[in-house]
Amino acid sequence: MENSITHKEESIKSLLSEVLADFNTLDETNFSNNFTAIQKKFNEALMLQNELNALKSRWNITKNETIFALAKQIKLKYDNTITEWKRKIQAVQKELELTQNQKKLASYRK
Repeated sequence: MENSITHKEESIKSLLSEVLADFNTLDETNFSNNFTAIQKKFNEALMLQNELNALKSRWNITKNETIFALAKQIKLKYDNTITEWKRKIQAVQKELELTQNQKKLASYRK
């Protein structure tokens, strides 16, 4: 039983480490593909965590601090990534509005 718990914990740590690393490689060219991969890995880790919680509740084993720390880092990185992409989108949106306004002015001048 202890081996199963350890194996699940190591799998979760590995998946969460990959998620954190993938967040660090996100950019405009790979956002769609990488974000989908991040979600898939995170969901797999969540599934394993649920299985692990079920095992631990039977054996009254404490939580793994490394997994907890990785999850907290991912939450912060996720929040920062969303904020950064929101800022980028807003900047592009303003540029588009400016371009549209310039087109309108040009058409009025004709």
